[in-house]
Amino acid sequence: MHRVPPWASLLLIAACSPRATPPREARGPEPDVTAPAPTKSEEHPGVPEADGGDVPGGTRYRVGDFVEYRYSGSFSPDPVVLREKITEQNDNHLAIEVHATRGADERGWIQWVTDTPENQKNNVVDKLVELGADGARTELANKSNADLIDLYSWTLPPCDGPPKIGDKSSRSLEIASARYECTCEAATIVCSGHDYRMETCECPEFLWTHATGVIQSTEDDSVLWRVDVTDAGRAP
Repeated sequence: MHRVPPWASLLLIAACSPRATPPREARGPEPDVTAPAPTKSEEHPGVPEADGGDVPGGTRYRVGDFVEYRYSGSFSPDPVVLREKITEQNDNHLAIEVHATRGADERGWIQWVTDTPENQKNNVVDKLVELGADGARTELANKSNADLIDLYSWTLPPCDGPPKIGDKSSRSLEIASARYECTCEAATIVCSGHDYRMETCECPEFLWTHATGVIQSTEDDSVLWRVDVTDAGRAP
């Protein structure tokens, strides 16, 4: 029997669905320019930006887009490296292949999602398939996202409930050789019966949105959980 914490998806910093592309009308009118400034992708080749132009189906993601996160801290016996890559794109339907490594252990899966704001907000996965070490593929029922939470469990700290959200602040962060304007949100959270400070940062112009995050002890500043973007890019 899976026990799924209702708050667990708040800590899926490497989102189980990409950040949805807002509708054209929500993005405002197109600027009237004759010589547009270079984009972040032009300034930093290979680094994805969020609004790099529409592709068929209204999603900005395309096959070959990838991101890599590194999770560290005392919550895990070894750092966890999580890599996500778009392997299929049909209109706004995407297949994301995910591989996680922790020391000598590895797990992989593919999640099919429909790129809409509502689905991204609620971590909606259309289909979930676990990849076996022998090449076998097993489709998972994923009732109430239970299997999805299990697959991401290496990246989740042992917290006892939802964080209490505090103040927000603006910050400029460097992600995979490019700089982005981000919003960082402070919070407090209880993990294994102890009080911690939590901060997570999101960057709207970064294709994958989620940037750094940290959970630190209120007693001695020791790091329970930390996530960093270690690589990101687009296919040629």
